[in-house]
Amino acid sequence: MTSTPRFEPSGAQALAWLRDPVRRGPPAFLPAMQASEALGAWGRGGPDREAFEARAAAGDSAAARGLAFVHEAALELGAQQLGAPELALQGLAVLASAPLRAGARRRLLAAVEALPAPAAPAKAWSAEEAQGLAPVVAIGRLHAQAAPREVARRAAIARVGADVRGDARLEQVLDRVAAVLDFPLLVVSVVSGGETVHRAFRSRLAAGDPPRVVPREASFCTHCVADEAPLLIANALQDPFFARHPAVQAFGLVAYFGVPLRLPTGEVVGTLCGYDQRPRVLLLEDVAMLEVFARRCGEIVAAGAVEVASPHLDVDSSRDAGVDVYAPAFFEDVADVLRMAASTPGASPRGAALLVGPALDRVPDPGWGLIAGRLRDGRAAWLVAGQDVGTRAGAGAAALRARLGAPVGLALLSPPSTAGAPPGPVSVRDWVALAS
Repeated sequence: MTSTPRFEPSGAQALAWLRDPVRRGPPAFLPAMQASEALGAWGRGGPDREAFEARAAAGDSAAARGLAFVHEAALELGAQQLGAPELALQGLAVLASAPLRAGARRRLLAAVEALPAPAAPAKAWSAEEAQGLAPVVAIGRLHAQAAPREVARRAAIARVGADVRGDARLEQVLDRVAAVLDFPLLVVSVVSGGETVHRAFRSRLAAGDPPRVVPREASFCTHCVADEAPLLIANALQDPFFARHPAVQAFGLVAYFGVPLRLPTGEVVGTLCGYDQRPRVLLLEDVAMLEVFARRCGEIVAAGAVEVASPHLDVDSSRDAGVDVYAPAFFEDVADVLRMAASTPGASPRGAALLVGPALDRVPDPGWGLIAGRLRDGRAAWLVAGQDVGTRAGAGAAALRARLGAPVGLALLSPPSTAGAPPGPVSVRDWVALAS
């Protein structure tokens, strides 16, 4: 009997885009970031406008967010050009470059504010109640409907038991993510039916941990899952679609970035995501890092309670160390994202360090917040980033030299302080050479 072929999506569109020497325009894999499509469809009018509104009414998060941006832009344009907010309807007419009848603003918002009730709602809600819902909540409720893609997702979740509560292996992956991304809340979520289940989270929130299970419409993750694309929200309070989101109101979570959590067979079952209670500048390097670690998370979720052989792990070293020690290809992807992040000026300068040791049968985990892995030539290597990177890298290198009785090289990348700063290594191979 032949086995069913399996494939594993790379899950690293952001990393591929960052590695591409020719980058034209914004990356197309971030549809929920872009309002230009909505603006264009509304301005063209006719079938394009109707199709876009229909997408929003059917629960398409990117389209609904785009319509919210159109409305916000109309209000601003009305105030700026006509000097009075109450004339925003005329501003919308200017924006659309077409005359609008009375009530056109109502028509624009109808797709996101006056949605029909779901086919099988958890609670019956009238048209009057729908009018009062935040559009982001109404769209989230629509996601729970039994559309063909949702039926396939639920079948995949049921097949692997993906919506269980808690998982020590996923918590360990979040520890690794936290070592390189400074977000106070990191979550592995599974979005199923009317619920979003937090399978694992790592929280430093002052107000305490979020609930283990939240209604689907109260989760940012449902919109990431619906788009099957990364979702970035730098400041929800300034985002016309997400400003009234329940997570903003209840927990003050105003920054979010998440990437789809895919099973090795391709189905999107949830997200790997980060939250903050303060606005953030979100870099594509952050998205790429989440996408890399989402591969490992998807593998763990698919395996359930059984530990399976992983192409992402140095299996023997991981068993001996008791934590994930990464195989060369996976380790190199993590290193490449850190290299690029350390070479990119950002709102919060970040550095990174690479430690290279001798070839070893087993790569140890030294602690100190270091991520262990193996290079393609068999040598042991470790990565560290985040706060106090130089101190932690130096302490880790000293501990490893004492433990191994062999030299351990270290190459620290400091963030560029000025526009004229010399560039960092142009590849992981160059970075390895600096540390060797």
